[in-house]
Amino acid sequence: MKTGLVLGIGRQSEAVIRQLSSTNEYHILVLTRNKTSPKAVKIGQLPNVELVVNKASHGYHGPSVEAAASRSDFIFVNTDGFELGEQADTYWGIRLFELASKSNVKHLIYSGLDYIGKESHFDPTLYVGHYEGKARVQGKIFYLNIRKWPLTFAQSICTLKKSHQWHGLLFARDHTSKT
Repeated sequence: MKTGLVLGIGRQSEAVIRQLSSTNEYHILVLTRNKTSPKAVKIGQLPNVELVVNKASHGYHGPSVEAAASRSDFIFVNTDGFELGEQADTYWGIRLFELASKSNVKHLIYSGLDYIGKESHFDPTLYVGHYEGKARVQGKIFYLNIRKWPLTFAQSICTLKKSHQWHGLLFARDHTSKT
């Protein structure tokens, strides 16, 4: 059974957790700040799900992420840019990649977005901080991928909302990236 780390229990992460749990092919580590919150308790009752405490009050606690990542074959990163803010979202996206890489995770799935700024020649009237932060992280991860390990950038919320298709879209039978 492969082990995966999913950061958080927001809508997208919850869809991923539920889908992976339903296959009975994965042990899923779920990083959450509060194991006793109603949502965490509900997620923790799913088959093959283990809740792991993120000891940070805001953002992520590096040692908690690293410890969980070191037990994982893959990691699904979907930071909350609205809660963190653009600068912290950018920092944590890159730092989470570094921690996953250091922990020898075999596959990183990063929930990012298109780079609207770059596509619009940085037109300030089209600036959306949430998009810009995620796009910058994607570009940095792609650039820093010196190990050439499998990366998947999930850019469409629709991909994850159709959670019954998520597993098939991202993983081949040998659990390597299809993209």
